[in-house]
Amino acid sequence: MHTIHRKDLARGFAGLAVLLLSHAAYSSDTPVPEPGAAPEPAVRAQFTPLFTVGKGSGAFLIKRPSCEFEAGVASRAYPYGSEIIVQKGAKVFVFLSGRRQVHFFEGSRFRLIDDPEVAGGKRIVLTQGSLETLLANDEDEVYPLVVETEAAKFEDFDGRVTVLAESDPAYFKAATKIIIGKVTVSAPQLKPSRIGTGAGFAIRTKGDLSYTELKGSSGDFKVLLEQGSAAPFEAEFHSGSLAKIWRKWAPLNKRLAVSVMLAGSDGAVAKSYAFIEGQPPVQNGVRQDTGMAEPAAGEEAPADAGGDAGGDAGDDLGDDFSSDASLDFGSNTGDSSFGNDLPSFDSFSF
Repeated sequence: MHTIHRKDLARGFAGLAVLLLSHAAYSSDTPVPEPGAAPEPAVRAQFTPLFTVGKGSGAFLIKRPSCEFEAGVASRAYPYGSEIIVQKGAKVFVFLSGRRQVHFFEGSRFRLIDDPEVAGGKRIVLTQGSLETLLANDEDEVYPLVVETEAAKFEDFDGRVTVLAESDPAYFKAATKIIIGKVTVSAPQLKPSRIGTGAGFAIRTKGDLSYTELKGSSGDFKVLLEQGSAAPFEAEFHSGSLAKIWRKWAPLNKRLAVSVMLAGSDGAVAKSYAFIEGQPPVQNGVRQDTGMAEPAAGEEAPADAGGDAGGDAGDDLGDDFSSDASLDFGSNTGDSSFGNDLPSFDSFSF
C-alpha cells in the first residue's frame, strides 16, 4: 500500500495552484503578446522627496530655499531647491534615492531642483566643478535626471558618467566622459545625441553664442548636428575630431546664419556647410535641395565655412585647440575615478 505523506500532498496542491494561476494568466480573455512586438516602455526610476548627503562627505556649504549659506551636515536630508558649494579638498556624496547617488568634487557649485519639465524628475544645475553619477547600468530603467551647464545639457543618464563645467567672462565650457553606461548630450546646433561607454568630448561656447567648438577626447561616437531644414547630419567623432560652429544674425531677414566645419584628428577638413535657420544647407557654395549657387533673393548667406561667420577673425582649424591638446580623462577601466584623474580646465588646451 502506497502511503501519501503530508509533504507530498502539499507539493501536489502547490503544483495545482501554479497550473491554475498560469491558466488564468493566459486565458482567452488575456491578450498574448505577438512575436516581435515592441517591448514594454522602460520603468521610470523614482527619487525620494528629499536628497541625503552621505556619511563621510567632506566640508560643504549649503543654502536651503529662503535661507542663507550655512555649514552642511553629512547624513542629513535636505530639500530640493538647495544650493551647495563643495569646499577645498572635499568630496560630497548626494543620494537621490536608495543606492542611486552622485558624487561632487572640490570646488563644485550646484543647485538640486525639481525638474520643471518632467514630473518626478530632478535637475542638477552645475555652475562650476565636476560630478560623477553612480546609477545602475540598466536599459530597462530610465533615470529622470538632468545635469544642466551653461555650455550643454546632459540627460538620460545610465551608469557612471562624468561631467565637468566651468565658466569665465568669455566662454562657457563643459566636458564629459562615459566610464560605463550612456548619456544624451545636447547644445546649440547639437541635437540630442546618445553616446556610450568610453566616449568623451569637450564643448566650448562663447558667452554671446556666436561661436562653439566641440572636440572628441576619447572613444568613437556620433553626434547629430543641425542642417537647417534638412535632416540633422550624423558626424562621426574620434579622439581629436573637431567641429567648429559660427553663428551670425542675417541683417535682412533677421534669421540665424550658421557655418559648420568638421575636421579629423589630423586637422584635415572633412566637411563644411552653412545654412540659414529654416532653410536647406549650402555645401561648397551649392544649395542641397535645388543646386542653386546662392540662397533665395533678399537673404544674406553666411560667410564661407572657412571664414569668420560671427566668431573671431582667424578662427581657423587648429588655432583654438592646439595640436597636442591633452583631454585625457584617465583610464577607461571600471574602477577609474573621475575625481582622481580628471584635469582641471587649466590643463585643457582651449
